[in-house]
Amino acid sequence: MKNTYLRVISATVAMLLGLAAGAAHALTAPLTFTDNVTSHDAVFGNPAVRGSFSDTYTFTIPTGAGTEGGAVAISGWGFTGPTHWITSFTLTDVTTGIVVGSGSPGTTSNYTFSGLNPADSFALNVMGTAMKVRGSGSYTGSIQITPTSPIPEPDTYAMVLAGLGLLGFTARRRKTNV
Repeated sequence: MKNTYLRVISATVAMLLGLAAGAAHALTAPLTFTDNVTSHDAVFGNPAVRGSFSDTYTFTIPTGAGTEGGAVAISGWGFTGPTHWITSFTLTDVTTGIVVGSGSPGTTSNYTFSGLNPADSFALNVMGTAMKVRGSGSYTGSIQITPTSPIPEPDTYAMVLAGLGLLGFTARRRKTNV
């Protein structure tokens, strides 16, 4: 009985130590965009990251936001420099499963993207690991979606050419009458 009791305690302690040592922190949160007239912006981050982490931020494109933009993730800083190394920074179209944007590993990671489908759902994923940090570290970032520049319709070009033609005709007629 005493031997079984010691085995249970030993197994429990070993399991807890294993979980504490190898646990990766994960956060899933929705992003809220702010309309800044020329763009729609959202800020994300995690102020209390320990060890390895994999955080996901979900969103849909706000009405009128456009289909292109950029994103950046930056490690927090401590007395000895950056607190975390960002190993992966991606934007995925959850509806289609396609990775729309991906940044390079480092203490700062960024990328631009275009061609987002406003009807789809998206996930911004930040993964990383601590760099010799005592306690917890942090990272922050932002994503910006800008309106796509409109492309003029063919009838717009036709109207411009017709207007220029009328101006040319009028100028030529005045020149011959003088």
